[in-house]
Amino acid sequence: MSGQQFRSESKATLSDEEQEIFKKRAVEKTKSLGLYIATICNKQIDDEKLKLNTIDAAVNLFMSEDRVVQVSGSGKEIKSYEIRKYLTRLNALPYRQINMEWFDIAYIRDLKQAPDGTYYGTISIIQKFEGYNQEGKLAYHDQTEKHIDIIVKKMIKRIGDKAIEQWEVLLGDIKIAETKV
Repeated sequence: MSGQQFRSESKATLSDEEQEIFKKRAVEKTKSLGLYIATICNKQIDDEKLKLNTIDAAVNLFMSEDRVVQVSGSGKEIKSYEIRKYLTRLNALPYRQINMEWFDIAYIRDLKQAPDGTYYGTISIIQKFEGYNQEGKLAYHDQTEKHIDIIVKKMIKRIGDKAIEQWEVLLGDIKIAETKV
Protein backbone atom coordinates (compact mmCIF):
# COMPACT_ATOMS: atom_id res chain seq x y z
CA MET A 1 0.00 0.00 0.00
CA SER A 2 1.91 2.99 -1.22
CA GLY A 3 2.15 6.02 1.01
CA GLN A 4 1.22 4.05 4.11
CA GLN A 5 3.36 2.56 6.83
CA PHE A 6 2.39 0.31 9.69
CA ARG A 7 3.40 1.12 13.25
CA SER A 8 3.55 -1.94 15.43
CA GLU A 9 4.86 -0.09 18.49
CA SER A 10 1.68 1.94 18.96
CA LYS A 11 -0.40 0.52 21.82
CA ALA A 12 -3.26 3.00 21.97
CA THR A 13 -6.53 1.48 23.12
CA LEU A 14 -9.85 1.89 21.35
CA SER A 15 -12.89 2.80 23.43
CA ASP A 16 -15.97 0.56 23.23
CA GLU A 17 -17.62 3.19 21.02
CA GLU A 18 -14.61 3.31 18.68
CA GLN A 19 -14.56 -0.50 18.51
CA GLU A 20 -18.20 -0.49 17.41
CA ILE A 21 -17.36 2.06 14.70
CA PHE A 22 -14.49 -0.11 13.42
CA LYS A 23 -16.61 -3.25 13.56
CA LYS A 24 -19.16 -1.50 11.33
CA ARG A 25 -16.37 -0.41 8.97
CA ALA A 26 -15.12 -4.01 8.81
CA VAL A 27 -18.61 -5.23 7.87
CA GLU A 28 -18.81 -2.52 5.18
CA LYS A 29 -15.41 -3.52 3.77
CA THR A 30 -16.57 -7.15 3.74
CA LYS A 31 -19.72 -6.15 1.85
CA SER A 32 -17.61 -4.13 -0.58
CA LEU A 33 -15.42 -7.17 -1.21
CA GLY A 34 -18.54 -9.23 -1.94
CA LEU A 35 -19.70 -6.62 -4.47
CA TYR A 36 -16.26 -6.48 -6.10
CA ILE A 37 -16.27 -10.27 -6.41
CA ALA A 38 -19.74 -10.19 -7.99
CA THR A 39 -18.43 -7.71 -10.58
CA ILE A 40 -15.31 -9.78 -11.26
CA CYS A 41 -17.44 -12.92 -11.77
CA ASN A 42 -20.02 -11.22 -13.99
CA LYS A 43 -19.54 -12.71 -17.46
CA GLN A 44 -21.87 -10.05 -18.93
CA ILE A 45 -19.17 -7.45 -18.23
CA ASP A 46 -16.54 -7.77 -20.94
CA ASP A 47 -14.59 -4.61 -20.05
CA GLU A 48 -11.27 -6.09 -18.92
CA LYS A 49 -9.95 -2.71 -17.74
CA LEU A 50 -12.96 -2.39 -15.41
CA LYS A 51 -12.36 -5.89 -14.10
CA LEU A 52 -8.64 -5.22 -13.51
CA ASN A 53 -9.50 -1.97 -11.69
CA THR A 54 -12.06 -3.89 -9.61
CA ILE A 55 -9.42 -6.49 -8.73
CA ASP A 56 -7.05 -3.68 -7.67
CA ALA A 57 -9.78 -2.09 -5.52
CA ALA A 58 -10.55 -5.45 -3.88
CA VAL A 59 -6.87 -6.16 -3.16
CA ASN A 60 -6.56 -2.74 -1.49
CA LEU A 61 -9.08 -3.85 1.16
CA PHE A 62 -6.51 -6.34 2.48
CA MET A 63 -3.58 -5.99 4.88
CA SER A 64 -1.28 -7.16 2.08
CA GLU A 65 -1.34 -9.01 -1.23
CA ASP A 66 0.01 -12.15 0.41
CA ARG A 67 -3.23 -12.71 2.33
CA VAL A 68 -4.90 -15.92 1.20
CA VAL A 69 -8.39 -17.08 0.28
CA GLN A 70 -9.33 -20.72 0.68
CA VAL A 71 -11.52 -22.30 -1.98
CA SER A 72 -13.21 -25.67 -2.25
CA GLY A 73 -14.52 -27.52 -5.26
CA SER A 74 -16.46 -30.60 -6.16
CA GLY A 75 -13.63 -32.81 -4.84
CA LYS A 76 -13.94 -31.22 -1.36
CA GLU A 77 -10.22 -30.43 -1.50
CA ILE A 78 -9.38 -27.03 0.02
CA LYS A 79 -6.83 -24.91 -1.83
CA SER A 80 -5.37 -21.53 -0.86
CA TYR A 81 -4.56 -18.65 -3.21
CA GLU A 82 -3.07 -15.25 -2.57
CA ILE A 83 -5.80 -12.63 -2.93
CA ARG A 84 -4.84 -11.20 -6.35
CA LYS A 85 -4.39 -14.68 -7.84
CA TYR A 86 -7.75 -15.74 -6.38
CA LEU A 87 -9.56 -12.77 -7.92
CA THR A 88 -7.81 -13.23 -11.27
CA ARG A 89 -8.81 -16.93 -11.27
CA LEU A 90 -12.43 -15.97 -10.56
CA ASN A 91 -12.42 -13.72 -13.59
CA ALA A 92 -11.07 -16.57 -15.76
CA LEU A 93 -13.39 -19.39 -14.60
CA PRO A 94 -14.69 -21.23 -17.70
CA TYR A 95 -18.39 -20.83 -16.96
CA ARG A 96 -20.84 -19.04 -19.24
CA GLN A 97 -22.46 -17.45 -16.20
CA ILE A 98 -21.45 -17.23 -12.55
CA ASN A 99 -23.64 -16.17 -9.66
CA MET A 100 -21.75 -15.54 -6.44
CA GLU A 101 -23.56 -14.00 -3.52
CA TRP A 102 -22.53 -13.26 0.07
CA PHE A 103 -25.09 -13.12 2.87
CA ASP A 104 -25.47 -13.56 6.65
CA ILE A 105 -22.45 -11.34 7.32
CA ALA A 106 -21.81 -11.33 11.08
CA TYR A 107 -19.05 -11.09 13.67
CA ILE A 108 -18.15 -14.40 15.25
CA ARG A 109 -15.18 -13.02 17.17
CA ASP A 110 -15.25 -9.43 18.36
CA LEU A 111 -12.20 -7.18 18.19
CA LYS A 112 -9.53 -8.07 20.74
CA GLN A 113 -6.29 -6.18 21.22
CA ALA A 114 -2.99 -8.03 20.76
CA PRO A 115 0.18 -7.12 22.71
CA ASP A 116 1.45 -5.01 19.78
CA GLY A 117 -1.67 -2.79 19.97
CA THR A 118 -3.32 -4.21 16.85
CA TYR A 119 -6.93 -5.40 17.10
CA TYR A 120 -8.11 -8.66 15.55
CA GLY A 121 -11.56 -10.05 14.92
CA THR A 122 -13.37 -12.48 12.63
CA ILE A 123 -16.39 -12.04 10.39
CA SER A 124 -18.41 -14.97 9.10
CA ILE A 125 -20.14 -14.95 5.72
CA ILE A 126 -22.13 -17.45 3.73
CA GLN A 127 -21.12 -17.62 0.07
CA LYS A 128 -23.44 -19.12 -2.51
CA PHE A 129 -21.75 -20.06 -5.79
CA GLU A 130 -23.42 -21.18 -9.04
CA GLY A 131 -21.55 -21.85 -12.29
CA TYR A 132 -23.45 -22.45 -15.53
CA ASN A 133 -21.97 -24.25 -18.55
CA GLN A 134 -22.03 -23.01 -22.15
CA GLU A 135 -25.52 -24.48 -22.65
CA GLY A 136 -26.81 -22.45 -19.70
CA LYS A 137 -27.24 -25.46 -17.38
CA LEU A 138 -26.08 -25.45 -13.77
CA ALA A 139 -22.69 -27.21 -13.82
CA TYR A 140 -21.58 -26.61 -10.22
CA HIS A 141 -22.99 -25.06 -7.08
CA ASP A 142 -22.08 -24.90 -3.43
CA GLN A 143 -22.71 -22.94 -0.29
CA THR A 144 -19.70 -22.19 1.86
CA GLU A 145 -19.31 -20.62 5.27
CA LYS A 146 -16.14 -18.53 5.29
CA HIS A 147 -14.35 -16.71 8.08
CA ILE A 148 -12.61 -13.44 7.27
CA ASP A 149 -9.84 -12.15 9.55
CA ILE A 150 -10.26 -8.48 10.45
CA ILE A 151 -7.31 -6.29 11.43
CA VAL A 152 -7.58 -2.81 12.95
CA LYS A 153 -4.13 -1.26 13.00
CA LYS A 154 -2.58 2.15 13.60
CA MET A 155 -1.10 3.46 10.37
CA ILE A 156 0.70 6.54 9.21
CA LYS A 157 -0.72 8.09 6.05
CA ARG A 158 1.30 10.65 4.20
CA ILE A 159 -0.57 13.56 2.69
CA GLY A 160 1.96 15.76 0.98
CA ASP A 161 4.67 16.39 3.58
CA LYS A 162 2.34 15.68 6.53
CA ALA A 163 2.20 12.36 8.35
CA ILE A 164 -1.14 11.57 9.96
CA GLU A 165 -1.53 8.62 12.31
CA GLN A 166 -4.92 6.92 12.24
CA TRP A 167 -6.60 3.57 12.72
CA GLU A 168 -7.33 1.56 9.58
CA VAL A 169 -9.57 -1.48 9.09
CA LEU A 170 -8.06 -4.13 6.82
CA LEU A 171 -9.03 -7.62 5.76
CA GLY A 172 -6.83 -10.65 6.37
CA ASP A 173 -7.06 -14.29 5.34
CA ILE A 174 -10.35 -15.84 4.26
CA LYS A 175 -10.75 -19.41 5.49
CA ILE A 176 -13.37 -22.05 4.80
CA ALA A 177 -15.37 -23.21 7.82
CA GLU A 178 -17.76 -25.52 5.93
CA THR A 179 -18.83 -26.28 2.35
CA LYS A 180 -22.12 -27.84 1.31
CA VAL A 181 -22.34 -29.09 -2.27
